[in-house]
Parts: sequence; C-alpha cells; structure tokens
Amino acid sequence: KKKKITPEKFTKIDASQFCRYLEFERNLRANTFNKYVNVLDFLFDYLVEDELISKSPFAFIKRKKKDSVSVSAFKEHDVQLLKPILKEKDMTLYLSCMITMYAFIRPGELRQIRLKDINLETNLIYVDKSISKNKKSQHVSIVSPLRDILVEYIGSLNEPDFFVLSKNGRPGTVPISSKYIGSKHRQIALANNFDPSLFKPYSWKHTGNSLAYMKGVSIRFLKLQNRHHAESMTEIYIKS
Repeated sequence: KKKKITPEKFTKIDASQFCRYLEFERNLRANTFNKYVNVLDFLFDYLVEDELISKSPFAFIKRKKKDSVSVSAFKEHDVQLLKPILKEKDMTLYLSCMITMYAFIRPGELRQIRLKDINLETNLIYVDKSISKNKKSQHVSIVSPLRDILVEYIGSLNEPDFFVLSKNGRPGTVPISSKYIGSKHRQIALANNFDPSLFKPYSWKHTGNSLAYMKGVSIRFLKLQNRHHAESMTEIYIKS
C-alpha cells in the first residue's frame, strides 16, 4: 500500500527510490530522466527558500549523461535569413517550422494536424490527445504573425479533413512521413552553414520560446502555449 507523506518529510532516500523507479520501471531515456529530476529539484528549492527543509532531496541525485547533443535555438537574425529560404525551397517545411516556432506544436504532432483543427475565427489550434505527446486534448493560440501565414497558406480551401502538411506544399489527403521534415531541414541547414546536429526542426520550438521570452511574453502564456504541466518546467525549458 502506498503511503502519502508531506514534501517536508520526503528524504533523499525517497528521492533515490523514485529515481530508480524512473530508470528501471519507466525505462526513461537520460534526457527525460534529467528533466524529471531537475523539475523536482526546482520545486523542492521553494521549500528550502521558505526554510521548511535544509536542502532539496533531489540535489543528491546524479544526473545522467545526455543521450545526444541538445538542439540549439536560432538567433533572431538567423530566423530572418531562413524564413524566405524555407518558403522558396519547401513550403511544407516552411509551414512546419513556422507553426513550431509560433505555436510550439511538436513536429511529430504537427504532421497529424488537419484543417479542421485550425480555427481562424477563434485563433486557436486544437491538438487532440490521440496525437499529443502528453496525451491530453488542448488548444494553443494562433498569434498574429502565424495567423497571417496560415491565412495566406490555406486561402479559401474548405476541406476540413485535409492534413495541413503534405508533400505537395499545400494541404492534402496524405500526411507527410515521420522523416520528411527532419530530412528536408537537414538539407537546408547544411546549405546555409548551420550544423545539422545542433539545428534541427525542434530548434524552432526553442527559438520561439527564447525570442518570445526576450520580448516580454509572460511565463504563464508560454506555459499554456507549450502545454506544460507547470510553470517550473517552462522556466527550466527557457533556461536550457
């Protein structure tokens, strides 16, 4: 039977046991394991600040070596350079990068988004739990720059079941493959002197978060737009 304890009584032994559960029962990869530990360590630090405990129990947990090099965010001048290049070379890739940057929808989720999920009247995009990484149905906002892009892209097309992204550069009946965006993005990165091991499709999500934060967008909005469970995750995400 599981026993409930208050955070103040949660010890480093409890933290160690929980991390063994993450490692051996959940079989989490190093990056995900570290995110769990970092968020919990961050939250327990609030108790330290309030002098309820002397040290976070997760401060004693050794982080794992990352599986791979983290992606890098593009600088603002890089974004201005790449946007017209992407649009000219591959409209599908361009749309994917722009939606990822402005709406923070993950590339793996985005390939399953249909026109019916995009509401230009309410300025919301619906992400169903069947395609969402966190298995929850949620909405994200269509910010002004993205709305202009979507209006131009969709035009007067009225086919709700069409996938937003298809190989022909416009909405279609067949979604792109799971490897399409990664492969095309690598080609563009190499052609424009960006290291493809650092600058990947997911870089646009980091880019959107960092640029928005630097321009004064609130943590609360970024948390909702990222569909994070807690603002502490968003803060760690921005710092990383």
